[in-house]
Amino acid sequence: MVSSVSSRDMEISKGGIRDYRESKKHRTLIRRVAMAYDRDGYEVKADHINGFETPEKCVMMRPDIKAVKDSEEIIVEVESENSAGSRRDRMQRREFSEWAKKSDERDFRRETII
Repeated sequence: MVSSVSSRDMEISKGGIRDYRESKKHRTLIRRVAMAYDRDGYEVKADHINGFETPEKCVMMRPDIKAVKDSEEIIVEVESENSAGSRRDRMQRREFSEWAKKSDERDFRRETII
């Protein structure tokens, strides 16, 4: 028996393929984290979240969230079970960590959905 998968059920993500539920969890956590920074007075940009501008790339990759307050800059990457530990995840951690090391006022944070 052959089963078909609609594009609604699957999403090509940065780290691989996420099913609909995992994709929804990913976006929900991005929104939740972005809104927390917003409540704390940060200027927030969040990738693929309505109501937020898309963050610019840091180095060669775009983070899920960029939050800026005064001179402090924070980037946050949200990973799902399927994308955590992937080649892209390792590359992002390396690139974003290097970005953060360039200034004491920068920080890279990572959230993982379980």
